[in-house]
Amino acid sequence: MRRQQQNTIAIYPSFLTQLLINNRKGSFPAKKVFIGGLVAVLLLLFGLFIFQINFMTGESYLIESRQQKIKALASDNSSLEIEYSKKNYLIGQEDVVKLLNLEKTDRVYYISTVSEVAQR
Repeated sequence: MRRQQQNTIAIYPSFLTQLLINNRKGSFPAKKVFIGGLVAVLLLLFGLFIFQINFMTGESYLIESRQQKIKALASDNSSLEIEYSKKNYLIGQEDVVKLLNLEKTDRVYYISTVSEVAQR
């Protein structure tokens, strides 16, 4: 009677513990399954570690290359800003001169004012 109960498989929480504790010959190889599972988990963790290192390396390379591009664009932008302001300044001055009908002179004369009324 006792032998039948040991050979029957019932789904109980103690079923797994019985398999792990049972070390008789011809019984379920619990140690091999446990070691195999442990090796599988370790291999999985090692694979994830390698994947993460590879991913982080790729991302850091991308960040570094993007930073170099940003520096190059910033220097190009500053030189373009200077050129733009120079061109706009000269173009603006020429337009103002044409609108006011001003002419180029050879000499400049300064007039001294005597009273405050003339200065205003």
